[in-house]
Amino acid sequence: MTDLWSRVSAKGVLVGGILDVGATYALSIPLMAAIMIRLNLTGLPGPEGDAALMRALRPGSPYYLVGLLLGSACSILGGYVAARLAKHDGRLNGALSAWLVVLLGIYSWATGADAATALEHIGYLALSPATGALGGYLWERTGSTAPGKQVSSAAEQTTYMSSDPLRRPRRPDGN
Repeated sequence: MTDLWSRVSAKGVLVGGILDVGATYALSIPLMAAIMIRLNLTGLPGPEGDAALMRALRPGSPYYLVGLLLGSACSILGGYVAARLAKHDGRLNGALSAWLVVLLGIYSWATGADAATALEHIGYLALSPATGALGGYLWERTGSTAPGKQVSSAAEQTTYMSSDPLRRPRRPDGN
């Protein structure tokens, strides 16, 4: 168990989680404004406009899917940043970067603040760490083991060579 915690970058996970939620909220504001303009909801009084917006965002609607893709993209970004800051164990640190999304999801589910079904909540709670891990995986593929990456020491080269057995380049001595 101690070995697992030594592989976790607190800084990477913390920054990745905050970036995930912050970017999602920041990008959701223009999305909501665009939906309100597109559906002519801007002239409705507050409660009526809110209810109409929630109906437009019902599961399965195109607006809901855009929001889901937007949130997933932000989770991938958070996972990528967590892995990049950690500089190791990209998928682990990427998955753990979903900590804030998971906590907010559990809170939303427990308080009934969200109209999603239990199955939807479970799906979201699984999707968040999975997309964060995807971001970490992308960092591993493009950042830590990119072809042509310059390594300075033999120890660093050995780490680079063994980090991904499917894309392991050969050293000049053939190993």
